[in-house]
Amino acid sequence: MYKTLNCPICFSNDIHFYINKNGYDIYKCKFCYAGFVNLDQIDKIDPKIIYDDEYYKSSNCKGYFDYFAEDRNLSLLYKKILQWIEKEQKKGKIIEVGCAMGFFLKEAELNGWEAEGYDVSEYSVNYAKRLGLKAICIDFLSQELNFKNSSYDVAVAFDVIEHLKNPHLFLIKLNSLLKKDGTLILSTGNILSISSKLLGVKWRIIAPPMHLYYFSKKSLRILLEQNKFSIIEFKYFTKFYSLSSILAFLGFKNSFIFKRISIPLNLYDIVYVKAKKI
Repeated sequence: MYKTLNCPICFSNDIHFYINKNGYDIYKCKFCYAGFVNLDQIDKIDPKIIYDDEYYKSSNCKGYFDYFAEDRNLSLLYKKILQWIEKEQKKGKIIEVGCAMGFFLKEAELNGWEAEGYDVSEYSVNYAKRLGLKAICIDFLSQELNFKNSSYDVAVAFDVIEHLKNPHLFLIKLNSLLKKDGTLILSTGNILSISSKLLGVKWRIIAPPMHLYYFSKKSLRILLEQNKFSIIEFKYFTKFYSLSSILAFLGFKNSFIFKRISIPLNLYDIVYVKAKKI
């Protein structure tokens, strides 16, 4: 049973049990609509154990079916996101937390940015380094950071904040690294999306112990404003997925032969937010 009476995002005490999945109790706030795993269970999770090589090429749905197969598709998405960033921000220094294999870093460098990335997965960081990218293996939340404050123009974190034990601390650290009026880009699942409402516990984003928090746009706004960010825009991007990944998600086996076929999808359940440091 969840012992703390307050929502860890907005601190309301109006929370209720939502669902159980994979042995984890998930609660939901009636004020900001954030969902979150029982904090007593969160404390026992070790991210370095979860995000190993199997996370990126897992046939048992531990993480991605085949992250490598999505390189070309992710590059298409990242080109759009960089254009979105550059509407507000001149090219300069960009930091990505949760950089995985470095596909965004590669696209940012090709686009004229000075890019560096950080990830808790030694496996993915080693891959990024082999691509010649500036990537470092570090637990961004728990380890001391040897960064110069106010030194980055942009910080990005794609599908990261839902994995973290302390979203507030995460944003405090990112805020300290950004220059005045620096830009922050986040993406995460929207718990109030039609997909979430229709699928409930089967919604692909409900995936503890990997995903610990589930956000609405309201809870994201509250979280960001509490940590000295002002939201500019929410956005939903159409993303290409390999047919092999889609078939694997639907339960079909031996779908690797379709990995070079890409399908555009936008279920409007992954929300992107652009914000400014204030």
